[in-house]
Amino acid sequence: MKKYSYDMLVEDLIMGREVEFEYKENLCIFINDEKGRVFVCDNEIKSNYYKNVIKLLENVKLDDITIKEIFENTLYNADTLYIL
Repeated sequence: MKKYSYDMLVEDLIMGREVEFEYKENLCIFINDEKGRVFVCDNEIKSNYYKNVIKLLENVKLDDITIKEIFENTLYNADTLYIL
């Protein structure tokens, strides 16, 4: 599989997909819920619910690192990436 970029993440989330990955041994997932999109890490909600994917992505950080930085620099474990 080619590198999964931030733009690909955005596109998949806009299409309604859920994206799961591991970051520093923490299981993280973007979930599509009736209230909107939410980011969960190790079964703990880490964001507000958003209807707008871009707003969600702009507001989520892990260790003060943006999701864009994590995906553009492949800071997640690529072997654990699942697009549902």
